[in-house]
Amino acid sequence: MEQVITDEILERVSRLAALDIGETEKETVRRDLGRMVSYVGAMEQVDTSDVPPLYQVLAEEEASENVLREDEVRPFENVAELLESAPERRGEFVAVPATFDRG
Repeated sequence: MEQVITDEILERVSRLAALDIGETEKETVRRDLGRMVSYVGAMEQVDTSDVPPLYQVLAEEEASENVLREDEVRPFENVAELLESAPERRGEFVAVPATFDRG
């Protein structure tokens, strides 16, 4: 059964995810979120009482080996092209929205 996503829930999710959902997109997003919530609800019905909890995704023999590589510094040749494609920049840097409120 698909969950009903109210306007209040949709507004809160869009605010928390920093999404600007237009009026034309609201029904599609509402339907998709409802399906996701229903899927999680269906997963809660699965009996996992005999399944030991995982502390890692890989099998133990695979997880015991760290796959590491040395850091390698390589020059980037297309800096001007990258900056041209950025929606906003400050000098030679790409400007992005703040992740945390400095408030």
